[in-house]
Amino acid sequence: MKNLLLFFFIFTNTYFSYCQTVEMYYNQAVKKYQAKDYDAALGFLRQAIVLDSNESQCYSLRGLVFFRMGRYYEAIVDFDKTQELDPTNTNDFYYSATAKFNVMDYKGALEDYDKQVLHSPYDPKNYNNRGLTKTMLEDYVGGVKDFNRAIDLSSNYASPYLNRGIANFHLHNYTASLNDYNKALEIEHDMEEVFLNRASTKFRLKDTVGACADLEKAMLFQESLRVKIAKMGCRKYLILDDYVALSKEAESAQKYDLQLNYLNKAIRMQSDQADLYARRGNAYGQLENYAKAIANYDTAINLQPSDYYYSHRGVSKARMNDTKGAIKDFDKAIAMNPYIGEYFSYRGIANYHLQNYAAAIADFEQARHFRWADVENFLHGGYSKLELKDYLGAIKDFDVALQMDIANLDGYYNRGLCRLMLSDFEEALADFNAAIKLDSSVNNVRSYNGRGQVRANLNDFKGAIEDFNMVLKSEPKNLQALRFRAMSKINSGDKKGGCEDYAKGIALGDSRDAEIDRECR
Repeated sequence: MKNLLLFFFIFTNTYFSYCQTVEMYYNQAVKKYQAKDYDAALGFLRQAIVLDSNESQCYSLRGLVFFRMGRYYEAIVDFDKTQELDPTNTNDFYYSATAKFNVMDYKGALEDYDKQVLHSPYDPKNYNNRGLTKTMLEDYVGGVKDFNRAIDLSSNYASPYLNRGIANFHLHNYTASLNDYNKALEIEHDMEEVFLNRASTKFRLKDTVGACADLEKAMLFQESLRVKIAKMGCRKYLILDDYVALSKEAESAQKYDLQLNYLNKAIRMQSDQADLYARRGNAYGQLENYAKAIANYDTAINLQPSDYYYSHRGVSKARMNDTKGAIKDFDKAIAMNPYIGEYFSYRGIANYHLQNYAAAIADFEQARHFRWADVENFLHGGYSKLELKDYLGAIKDFDVALQMDIANLDGYYNRGLCRLMLSDFEEALADFNAAIKLDSSVNNVRSYNGRGQVRANLNDFKGAIEDFNMVLKSEPKNLQALRFRAMSKINSGDKKGGCEDYAKGIALGDSRDAEIDRECR
């Protein structure tokens, strides 16, 4: 009994010390965070997470530390981890949304701001932030509604007037836009952004003198603007700025030739501005003129190397089947900014096409680290594992993809194929049925072919023959379908029909089969 009591004492004491240690590290991290000693806070949190990797508070605080340090990608990962461990946590929505907004993941930001609005429906800042996110997604009408709500809740809050002014500008409501900017300046007299945006609105209203007066005020805050205007003059600057704005409007309307027209004019005025060439590259990409897109990205990179420019040039190279060149560009983009999930996705797809399946899997897993909710990362990870005959691993990826998108035909088909290869015929049949339910036309040849093979293995030869009939209706020379239909007919007692199918296949170049040869003598 003494030994038992001693063991119990040692065990509980050790457990108590363990818990105290995690709590101690966390509390020390809180103190360092409050003192703005963020590096020290990270050190304590790192030690706490090593001891307990399932403590949501540690990830939440570390996300906040990363946020304060401007390390937004790492903050997002930690906030996502917090939600995974504790879905009831509502403290991080604002910071997670703002971090996503700051890295231009506007869709992700909007999802989090929606949650924040539900959590705090009477905070005007939440509506202002969500409205601004909607404007970045070009939902200007939705943005105006949110700004209206923010103003209703707090009429002396300048930001929603500024942001509503921007949204009204994009809606071509220039007088309303001007009124909003004026109201914002009544509340806060020295808002640099208001002067810049009001200048654009006044220029659209043909008030060049008033626009230049606003730029004079904006120059007090921005030395680079002063230098630029001193070099080219106020009126030319306003014209250039308007060409860029008009090019964005054309892009939103999918009028890419018009977008090119405005960008060409802008580049003639300012030939050393990298982002103008990148924008023109994007327009050529939309028009599928990838050679010209690449040439423009080349110029942008020469003027100012950027991970964004490398990644977009890589996409254009991939479109031109220069997959190795694309991977080199994705490598450079990732080296410059290793926190963008899309870059890993792009490289993963390129590696898949080069049959570098292990490398592709590694890329898709890395992409998920930053963009868990992107179904394509799981689908392509599954495709790569399927090619390596890791059927169980592929099924896991397709499971997640189908949880995200229950109507994904590719997910059902490929999971069915994996289950067919594992001889899990009943489950494979369910997947192929689901795929065919989504598309029952003869165009869905692969799903009928897969289901036909499953039915044949389940001795449902009549059903198998019906499926292979659908395949051959669309593809009369499909050798695999002819071979399987031949075998199904023979097994169902239709030896004559089966041997005729077999002979057709041989005539089309299919290889002979000793067992069928014996049946068809």
